[in-house]
Amino acid sequence: MNKPTIILIGGGGHCKSCIDVIEHEDKFSIAGIIDVKEKIGQTVLGYPIIGSDEDLNEIAKKSDNFLITIGQLKSTTLRMKLFEKIKKLGKNLPIIISPSAYVSKHTRIGEGTIIMNGAILNASSTVGKNCIINTNALIEHDTTIENHCTFLHLQPLMENVRLEIMFLLDQKLCWFKKLKLKKILLLVQALW
Repeated sequence: MNKPTIILIGGGGHCKSCIDVIEHEDKFSIAGIIDVKEKIGQTVLGYPIIGSDEDLNEIAKKSDNFLITIGQLKSTTLRMKLFEKIKKLGKNLPIIISPSAYVSKHTRIGEGTIIMNGAILNASSTVGKNCIINTNALIEHDTTIENHCTFLHLQPLMENVRLEIMFLLDQKLCWFKKLKLKKILLLVQALW
């Protein structure tokens, strides 16, 4: 039986990790990767870069499924914009879960999220849309990770925490609980 195709958006290092998970999950066939114009024709782990962001509308005619494979070290802005663009095109952003991850049947996960190898998501945890739950991440019960967050494996997120935004600042993991984005941006500007 033929598997549905999926197009990956972003051909860097995070894309390689996503390819590994998609291959092991074995639910989708990777039809190609969208990256910068200069890389069209190159490959990432054997998969062709078939176009750039400018070609997204045309490429969207070839597949119903997309995954944003751009990592998120400094800002969520590009991932958020691409997520909204794919949604406006009426396309799917499936949930991708590594077979080596443990995800409780009582966990809720939003569309476009990828759960990487070795991650553990315990009961009553919630992960929003377009998130990256990285390799060996530990997310305990009653924890909420909002949309467009990347959770790294550097520190477990213990119970009853609500994560709204996360990023790396000067190589140290910074995360904020129950703060509004505007306040966080002001704090980041003051630290920068």
